[in-house]
Amino acid sequence: MIAILHRGKLAAAAMLALASALLVGQLGFASPAAAQAAFTPQSGYWSNPDQPGRGFSIEVRDNKLFMGMMFYDTDNTSKWTISNGYMTDATHYKGPMLEYKNGQALHATFAPPGPYAVVGEVSVEFTSATSASLTWPEGTIAINRMSIVPNGLSSGPTAGMPVTGWYWQPAEGGRGWFVEIQGDTAYVTAFCYDNNGPSGWYVSRGQMVSNAFYMGQFQAFTGGSPLGATYSAPTAIVDGGYVTMLFPVEGQDGTATLWLGTGDVIPLVRFNFGPFADEQVAAAE
Repeated sequence: MIAILHRGKLAAAAMLALASALLVGQLGFASPAAAQAAFTPQSGYWSNPDQPGRGFSIEVRDNKLFMGMMFYDTDNTSKWTISNGYMTDATHYKGPMLEYKNGQALHATFAPPGPYAVVGEVSVEFTSATSASLTWPEGTIAINRMSIVPNGLSSGPTAGMPVTGWYWQPAEGGRGWFVEIQGDTAYVTAFCYDNNGPSGWYVSRGQMVSNAFYMGQFQAFTGGSPLGATYSAPTAIVDGGYVTMLFPVEGQDGTATLWLGTGDVIPLVRFNFGPFADEQVAAAE
């Protein structure tokens, strides 16, 4: 993920430089626009139905967008990039694609990622609450909200389920967790790194045990095509171990506790993303 999710003075300096660039418009972001659309883009998982195995974890909040792009590296293992910043108006976003490496693996002790690299530009034009056109280095594609379960978009989550969006552990910046629930089925993605340094992502899908409790298994997909190559779907699944998430009763205060199969216990909070989030800059110092 993660533009503002890691620690260390270098990370803080990089993010302050990014914030300065945003202020003067060097990266194409704009300050909050006054225009209002007739709809609000939905936060959650988005995908192109013609390209299964790829996806986009998008949260829009307070006129800002944070997006994780899930696809594959040149060796066909999973890879992610992120983009975040202000919406240019109520239905448009444009910003750089940022890539991170050498951060904390799923079952490893904390290691901050190295400096980000800008690997392209991404723009999104939302045409409705559940449809959009996305342009990135590979070209322009249509993306739509992803149904985790039949009629999941129309029904939404069961009352009292956890909040959809980005979660993180501030002391373990550089990786993050995206959660969406439709009905009583959860879809959780871990944005982390593999043991050799590149980024990697794992997904878990399953029924909530209760409004406050999820238990499932992480899986990583491999064999998919990298950007710029002829599309091919992933061909294999790698076991990522068990995952358990405990949310507060009614799940609405934006916190969670995550257990991984290795016994790691990780308290999470909602990620207050945005180029000017003071708490993230402070946590990076």
